Amino acid sequence: MKTKIIFVCKGNMHRSPIAERIFRKELERRGYTSIDVDSYGLHGFILPPPKGKCLKDYPTEYKLSKPHLDRKGINMEDHLSKPLTEEVLKRANLIITMHPDVNKLLLEKYPQFENKTFLITSLCSKNITLKDVDGSKNPKVYEETINNTELCVLESFNKIIKLSKKNEIPKTS
Repeated sequence: MKTKIIFVCKGNMHRSPIAERIFRKELERRGYTSIDVDSYGLHGFILPPPKGKCLKDYPTEYKLSKPHLDRKGINMEDHLSKPLTEEVLKRANLIITMHPDVNKLLLEKYPQFENKTFLITSLCSKNITLKDVDGSKNPKVYEETINNTELCVLESFNKIIKLSKKNEIPKTS
């Protein structure tokens, strides 16, 4: 059975799918084949459903994100937002949240998953926050969030792998 790591943000439009793609690329680069990675959002689960299904449905956010994503080789064209479910939480070996508010909302509703839920910025040595770009018209916010997401994912990669191994779900017969 593959180890399952999930990244969670508010809408699953920007931060968590970017983290998922960066992490997957690093898994491939390092030759990991027994780890599955995915991303989800709280919208449609704990929060009301999102207005759009993908980053392109938010023209301002898409326009301001695309140059930075392209520069880093991150393709979001095929990504559709997915709401988190309790079943996904149960199956995940590790839940990585992208913002303190997301972490708090998730653990208030599902405290039983606290032992396998970690805020990504707590795994990094830098004191940063991955801002929610939702509605921002400031190009710097997008650049900073994408750069900091990449920094956190790559810097915390080994910690995430170790934590996922500690939380392996026993096989049932």
